Amino acid sequence: MLLGSGCNAPHSNPFDPQSTGYVPPSPPDGIVDLSVSEISSSTALLTWTAPAGAVEYLIYHSLPGWDGHSSQNAIPYNGFTPGVKPAGGTQNVVIQLPGEESRGWAIFSRSGTGLISAGSNPITITPLRRDRAGIITARASSIFQSSWIPPDLIELSLVSVISDSDGVDSVWATTDLGDLGELILTREEQTWSTRLAEHQVPTGVLERLIGHPMIIHYVDRSGFFNQSSPVYLSRIIYAAPLIESPRDTVVSAHPRLAWYAYGAEFPFTYGVDVVFIDTLSFDQTPIYRKHGINSDSTGHIVEDSLTVRQGFYIWTLSIEDEFGDQAYSTEFKFTVSNGE
Repeated sequence: MLLGSGCNAPHSNPFDPQSTGYVPPSPPDGIVDLSVSEISSSTALLTWTAPAGAVEYLIYHSLPGWDGHSSQNAIPYNGFTPGVKPAGGTQNVVIQLPGEESRGWAIFSRSGTGLISAGSNPITITPLRRDRAGIITARASSIFQSSWIPPDLIELSLVSVISDSDGVDSVWATTDLGDLGELILTREEQTWSTRLAEHQVPTGVLERLIGHPMIIHYVDRSGFFNQSSPVYLSRIIYAAPLIESPRDTVVSAHPRLAWYAYGAEFPFTYGVDVVFIDTLSFDQTPIYRKHGINSDSTGHIVEDSLTVRQGFYIWTLSIEDEFGDQAYSTEFKFTVSNGE
């Protein structure tokens, strides 16, 4: 009997690094068919075919244009990742998108020995824009303007204030009787308005709009639509207040603007507006404005000092009810004395 003898012949063992048949571990196959669908403002569905040799998935994202080959400088996705199916099976996962900007995405996989595959084919995902709802308020009122030459002018005034972080692209108004056209951005921040003469409203007679809902619509620069709550025209004031003085006279630097008492069965306030007209350029410059004057007043002293200028001043008197409806008097002019 021979004891302690061994075989020194070469042997083949795929798990023995000293064996001639040793097969070194290799990373899993790379994913080559990563695709995306069902993109929303915050999620997307990733789909791919399970590779051979994988036991775990690693999802990364980076800037658009990332080639996906290396995870260096990419950000690991910390959300749910599915378990690995047998090679050739279809895999999918709904990922949470990290923000509103476009990002490049790729999937890597890990083998049982810890080796990492090359990255999948990269895909770029752009989330659908979220509708960051704006705030919109609106009001409708009538404006009656007395004229020296008949007929007097009656207008519908629509004003809307819109605050939307996406910006406003266009604004328009409708009523159940028809369209009221576009509103234009004014010099006041976030304020849009339009004024329509009677022949421009769907009924042809402004009074027929009383009691009918009017709605202001807008579309923001991301393509989302929004609208105001219904607003209503409540009253048309058909009689303008009457100016007493000054009328084509010379006044002091602080003139008293006087008028006849306006009788009305509804609450109202007075307003005065003074404009300077340059006789050389014919430019019109608003000089003084005072509104909210008590209804029991019949005059107002201009608080600002008016100066002697090459031209003349004109002033109008108005009333305004509790709904914002207004009636304006005809204009009268005056000049300011140099005090001599």
